[in-house]
Amino acid sequence: MAEFSERREQMVQRYLRAGYIKSDSMVEAVRRVPREEFMDSA
Repeated sequence: MAEFSERREQMVQRYLRAGYIKSDSMVEAVRRVPREEFMDSA
């Protein structure tokens, strides 16, 4: 499970840098909602 958490956080940071996530509320939403099926493989 730790690996998934790390990958999720990397995804959040990547999306922040890319401008897809623009607000703190969206950061929290992405961190809270299970997104195993939606995460990219990078």
